[in-house]
Amino acid sequence: MAIQHAKNFLQEAMRNREFRRQVQACSSLEDFEQFKQEYGYPFSLADMEEASTMLHVSCQTEEQANDFFSIIQWFALFIKSISPAR
Repeated sequence: MAIQHAKNFLQEAMRNREFRRQVQACSSLEDFEQFKQEYGYPFSLADMEEASTMLHVSCQTEEQANDFFSIIQWFALFIKSISPAR
């Protein structure tokens, strides 16, 4: 079920710019975890990886794949920006 939540999150991010702004307002992993719980997206980063693979396979055109990869890149940069430095 968590993978479906991750898929739903990505699909919402793809179609809703305001949703992406709300996600980007999270300034820490803790904020992001709270956001996910409040909006009904309980998933792990591993679930996100699995969901992204599943959604990529379902792209039917090159344009869909490009749009999808844009969102995946956005999400990866977002996670990197809120993750503690190692």
